[in-house]
Amino acid sequence: MQVDIILAGDFGPPEVARLGSLAEGYGIRALWVSDYPAAPDPIIALSRLALESKRILVGALAINPYELHPLKMAGSLLTLNELSHGRACALIGAGGGTSGTTAGRRERKVRAVGECITIVRQAARAHAVDHQGEIYTVRRYRPAWAVSPPPLIYAAANKPQMLRMAARVADGVMVGDMTPAKLREALGILDAALAACGRSRADFRVSNFWAWHVKQDGQRARREACRELALRGMLNEWYLRPFLSETQLELVRAHRGAFFKAFSSGSGVIEGVPPEIVDTLVENLTCTGSLDDLDRHVERLREFARLGLSEIALRLHDDPEEGIRMIGEVVVPALQKEGSRAD
Repeated sequence: MQVDIILAGDFGPPEVARLGSLAEGYGIRALWVSDYPAAPDPIIALSRLALESKRILVGALAINPYELHPLKMAGSLLTLNELSHGRACALIGAGGGTSGTTAGRRERKVRAVGECITIVRQAARAHAVDHQGEIYTVRRYRPAWAVSPPPLIYAAANKPQMLRMAARVADGVMVGDMTPAKLREALGILDAALAACGRSRADFRVSNFWAWHVKQDGQRARREACRELALRGMLNEWYLRPFLSETQLELVRAHRGAFFKAFSSGSGVIEGVPPEIVDTLVENLTCTGSLDDLDRHVERLREFARLGLSEIALRLHDDPEEGIRMIGEVVVPALQKEGSRAD
């Protein structure tokens, strides 16, 4: 299992290039930049790293076909792919950071994402698109200038319909905030869908978006993790049922506003929720702690690898340089060693 890094969307090209070069030096597979409202465009933010790097993949997530037409998405992504000589990747989904700030109904999400991925992949591989779909139409699109190896196109998929669609049309999937119990369930659905399409996981990428809050200062790490808890599966009970009782779920449901207040204020203080429930959420939905917890979290990542992930995408928050150095110096070598044993 390889390691990817995800940055927030508030960095411009110079800082993305600096952090990406650091990650590349540690053998990290990919650096992803998030698509957030009021933030730099992730593909433009990655442009300098694409030019200056040699090996690391450069990725944007999650790009949304309700906000950017697939034809324009294809043009932007293929441009980044040319800059990087074939090292671009994209996660396409119907959620993402900007979905809460744009108006309009988002119906038939599986169909919209599936058609978008089909158009972008066809543009990258065939250099010609004539698509008459139920949602999108593209006529006579010929990006003949795109000559590099095609970018990897992932689907943002957690639930069964999205997973089945991804198996048909994408290069891989990135699930989000999935505990081992939910990941096993998702992989069972995915494997059946791949088999029905005559595909296998050997030729299909599977990643998990996972929050990383491990720092030298364990208290600072916990505050950061508590601050971000509202975004972990958006506290949807589908994610939480494997490890919370019905009584605990009811408490979380009744205090959802407190989680979002802790996020929006930056305080990390979740009013009205017992510390033991907060601790359970942090423990199950994140890697959080101090340097003393690193071995325990490396073992957690090994469990993901044993389940069959081809990569893990670790979302960094405050001071991403600290996170990249820790992951590069400890996590990447540990997982490479594990892979060598498996071989």
